[in-house]
Amino acid sequence: MPAHDSRRRPGAISGPIDAADRVYEALQGAIRDGSVGPGRRLASERTLATDLDAPRAAVRRALQRLTAEGVVVRGVGRAGSRVRQPTPARFGAETRDAGPQDVLEARWAFEPGLVALVVARATESDFVAMERQLDRMARAASQQEFREAGYFFHLEITKATRNPLLVQIFELIIAARARAGWGRLAALNAKPEQRAVQISRNRNVVAALRQRDAALATTLLRDHLAIMLDEIGRGGAAA
Repeated sequence: MPAHDSRRRPGAISGPIDAADRVYEALQGAIRDGSVGPGRRLASERTLATDLDAPRAAVRRALQRLTAEGVVVRGVGRAGSRVRQPTPARFGAETRDAGPQDVLEARWAFEPGLVALVVARATESDFVAMERQLDRMARAASQQEFREAGYFFHLEITKATRNPLLVQIFELIIAARARAGWGRLAALNAKPEQRAVQISRNRNVVAALRQRDAALATTLLRDHLAIMLDEIGRGGAAA
């Protein structure tokens, strides 16, 4: 796999190269592996800067990014920063009339466009996080657990872009999905074999992303969402 080019070229997609990105990766890794769990307070900026051998400005930028992604809650004064689980964004009135097909169409238009950034910026810890959610989907004891793990899987893909605005857009789409009555489309993942097919398609997407094959990953992701759209159009007969 070719190394990321550290130079910023006009029109090029930059990789995670500076001190703030390095701090971000370290903190995100600690949160993902449970070293710093939900509700736990992070060390102070000064301590993190010393421990991670980085400027305090870089630590501050990394914390700001994690805050924008909903992973960290910034405290005031001595309160410090705490870890929280990402939660869907508040549902806005402007999307209240969206139905399930509208939401999937939005995802079909939005998610494949993330692939170039993911291929350029994702690290191994990102792929491990994606696979962890797929394993959660495979272990899910209910449709609700399956859908929740699926949401977090696609959130991990979006987070791998390192773009907090894209994460917020995805959160809005997922919030719209909840209000659109997605839970009523039980036939999309009612049977174990349907869930297995969906998980398999998602694993293929992760494999393509890990191989930095943007064209294949884009096609696989778009086809996966197109299949779901087609099933909704035909009454949700399969996954």
